[in-house]
Amino acid sequence: MKVFICPDSFKGTFTSAQVVQYIYKELSKSEGLECRTSLLADGGEGSLELLTKLPEIRKVPLEVHDPLGRLMGCEYLIKREVAFIELAAASGLTHLKFDQLDPFRTSTLGTGELIKDTLLKGCKEINLFLGGSATVDGGAGIVEALSPFRRQTSPHVGMNPLMLTELITIDHLKDLLRSVKINLVTDVSNCILGPDGAVAVFGPQKGASEDQLVQLEAAMDRWVNYLQLSCGKPLNNIDGLGAAGGAGLPLYAFADCEVMNGFAYFNQLLDYESLIRWADVVITGEGCIDHQTMMGKGPGEIARMAKSAGKYVIGIGGIVKQLPEGFDKVFSTADQALSERQLKTGAESRLIKTLQDLRQFLLGLSMNFR
Repeated sequence: MKVFICPDSFKGTFTSAQVVQYIYKELSKSEGLECRTSLLADGGEGSLELLTKLPEIRKVPLEVHDPLGRLMGCEYLIKREVAFIELAAASGLTHLKFDQLDPFRTSTLGTGELIKDTLLKGCKEINLFLGGSATVDGGAGIVEALSPFRRQTSPHVGMNPLMLTELITIDHLKDLLRSVKINLVTDVSNCILGPDGAVAVFGPQKGASEDQLVQLEAAMDRWVNYLQLSCGKPLNNIDGLGAAGGAGLPLYAFADCEVMNGFAYFNQLLDYESLIRWADVVITGEGCIDHQTMMGKGPGEIARMAKSAGKYVIGIGGIVKQLPEGFDKVFSTADQALSERQLKTGAESRLIKTLQDLRQFLLGLSMNFR
């Protein structure tokens, strides 16, 4: 039986490459399972890992601020005058412990510092991969980093500038971003405001309490109106601008900017379709499989593409909250009752045990493909 293995990362626990390696190692123990693999990226964590294999790509190291304003080493990629930045690299959840999650204290300042460095180096195009962020600041931290008046240490380091009483100045953005093309590559299709927006959907993942969600939504609404009045564009009806806590919002407002589906972006590079056509069974997954999986995320798009091709689709999740349409079978490595800390403790042994169960299931399933 032919098996195509293409999982996303398990955020904060395993990269896409690590999950692929674990699955391939276990399934290769059975001669009746012929496996092919590919890394999966959709605009979230792990996007740069795939791009490092492109010709003429070089890494650019830079010291930036993490989501809480602490200095850290980071890097982005550059190819001639085109830059590739992963928001999670500077402003991601993986930089924080569970008890540090607080969207009132986190910002995208570090991502803005990466963007600023690409502009100083003369880049004409920036591909910004959204996803895996620790922030809900509507890109206000990015705006601060791009300010020509900002000193090395921002007065708002360690806080969400979206929550300031007075909104930060945006006067410099139009001229600064005039000559650059920006692609916002995202793994979700959420708009910026409302019940399916950046705050309501992603705020709880960043540690927001019920009271904080109300305050963040009000602040985001004020920020959106402020930007709209200045740029003259409607911003609340753009699919995908809610990604990463609305981090791309000011870039979309003032640059030549396009929101791109992350899965489609990487499908052009890696041709998932041909591998799916080859397979009998397609295995994908991510840290949490739930209703959001089918909202433009890579695993959901792989599942949708595989079902359209008549393939049997299996999902593997760190936690499985529901069986989304498009999956025939799902495996979970952990109980939903486990805390964030418990999920990371013993994650490897639970994954290995789950993959042993998966291999036995596939051997039984293979009888149908003879």
